[in-house]
Amino acid sequence: MINSKLSRLHELLQNALELELFTIPPYLTALYSIKDGVKGRNSDSAQIILSVVLEEMLHATLVANVMNAVGVKPLVSPELSEGRLKKCSYPSSMPHISKDINVSLSRFSRDAIFDFRKIEEPEKPEEWQESIEKQRIHSIGHLYQVVLEHLIALANDLGEKKLFVGEEDLQIDFDKYYGAHGRAIRVGSLADAMAAVSEVSQEGEGRVHVTNLTGDELLFHQPGEVAHYYRFQEILAEHFYDRGSDLTLRPSGPRLLVDWSAVYNIRPPSDADSTRPGGLAALLKSFDATYTDLMKAIHKGFNGEPKELTRATQVMKKLNYETVALMQVDVGNGETCGPPFWFVKATSYE
Repeated sequence: MINSKLSRLHELLQNALELELFTIPPYLTALYSIKDGVKGRNSDSAQIILSVVLEEMLHATLVANVMNAVGVKPLVSPELSEGRLKKCSYPSSMPHISKDINVSLSRFSRDAIFDFRKIEEPEKPEEWQESIEKQRIHSIGHLYQVVLEHLIALANDLGEKKLFVGEEDLQIDFDKYYGAHGRAIRVGSLADAMAAVSEVSQEGEGRVHVTNLTGDELLFHQPGEVAHYYRFQEILAEHFYDRGSDLTLRPSGPRLLVDWSAVYNIRPPSDADSTRPGGLAALLKSFDATYTDLMKAIHKGFNGEPKELTRATQVMKKLNYETVALMQVDVGNGETCGPPFWFVKATSYE
């Protein structure tokens, strides 16, 4: 019984890691489609999306720390996972949860930001009941709640020393973490694991009944920022939240300037795109090689080679350049080529 619970915890954590990684390509696609990025007319929106991307990588790092703490290997790269991961394509429903949302790789638009807000929507546990009855995970927040329940139950059944058996050297801390937002928590106990999981859940969705001031400073350790859901709400409302304002209300603070037209009009690449115009096939191949290299670097960083996480920042810069280069290639009908991002799912677990 305990072995089955432990195996289920390992599976749930891998599912959480895959979910965090799943959200990054759609966010990056919208970010890179903004002309002139953080220096252009949509600089505020670009900064918001970039901050969310950085925090999603922090979330993946925190999940990896929990995985390593309980003695299970985080799987990120198909090439380095001995056939246990497969590449999957967008558009796609979100993996491992039953929330009704289909996620695409789309340009920066109202529809895209509305979808992003739905991904990060604050949890209403009463909505989980139907999923619980059918033994399904409803949402990201529900998944992390189930992870917490398994951690607590196994710590009680096994004892913390027998649950947290991972090597300390595998933990990614502040000195090793290459991101710029939040805090990387070393995990070696139940309290650490609970703090890491809570950090992920609160930073993404936040809590409905808190003020802006409480939400960003006490919960997220990032003065001046609200949780992801509310940041996307700011873009849609084209206003920031005032300090201390009620997050249940529409943002009514300073104006957030948005130009929905200052974007590359991308469409997903197809097999036909690789043959026209000349040179596009080479750009698509180079993009895939760079993205594959990024996933390898993250995989190695999470599995005992922390210097690879530093190298990943350089790979990300290259990926940014290559994505924008693709988005400038005319593929007809007033459209340009979108990036061929993929995401991973485990083919089997343990």
